[in-house]
Amino acid sequence: MDKTTPSRTPADEASSRADLISKELEVNREEQILLTKRIRMMTESINDISSDDPQYSTLAAQIQMDKIEIDELKIRELSLLKNIN
Repeated sequence: MDKTTPSRTPADEASSRADLISKELEVNREEQILLTKRIRMMTESINDISSDDPQYSTLAAQIQMDKIEIDELKIRELSLLKNIN
C-alpha cells in the first residue's frame, strides 16, 4: 500500500458502498420518471396519428421498448434496495 494513501477501514468502505448504491437508486428513479413522462407524451401523440401513418408503428414500438426499460429499471431498483439493507 502506498504510504500517501490513507488506509480505508471496513466501515469506510461500507459507507462508501452505501453512498454509491443510494446515488444509483436516485439516478434509477429519475430515469423511471423521465421514461414515464416520455411514454405519456408519446401515447398522447399516437392518438393524433392515423394508424396508416409510418410514425404510428414507430411510436408504438418505442412505447413498448420504453415500458420494457422501465420494468428493467424497477428490477434493478429492487436489487439495489436489497443490497443497501
